[in-house]
Amino acid sequence: MLTPPEKADILDIIENLRRRPAYGEREGLWRQRTLSALQTALGPIDNDDASRLRGLAQDEYHCEGSLEIDDHAVVSISGDGGAYVQAWVWVEDPCAAST
Repeated sequence: MLTPPEKADILDIIENLRRRPAYGEREGLWRQRTLSALQTALGPIDNDDASRLRGLAQDEYHCEGSLEIDDHAVVSISGDGGAYVQAWVWVEDPCAAST
C-alpha cells in the first residue's frame, strides 16, 4: 500500500510524462493508455484543475439518466489543452425488454 506522499510522487511523474512530447503517434497512444491506466489504479488527481474540468464536464454534458458524471470522476488531463473525464452512459438492453 502506498503512503499519500508516495502516491503524490507517482501522480506527479504521470503528469510530467503526459506533458512530454511523444516520439511518434504510436508511442503517444501507448503512453496515454499506460498513464491513464496507472492514474485510474492510483485514483483521481484531486487538484484545482481536475476539479474545475470535472465541473465543466458536468455542466456541459451531464444529463440525469442518460450521461452522468460523478463528483469524484477520474480526470485525465492532457498536455493538449483539455482532459478526458470519466462518465457513465445509460444503454437500453433490447434483450431485457423481450423477456
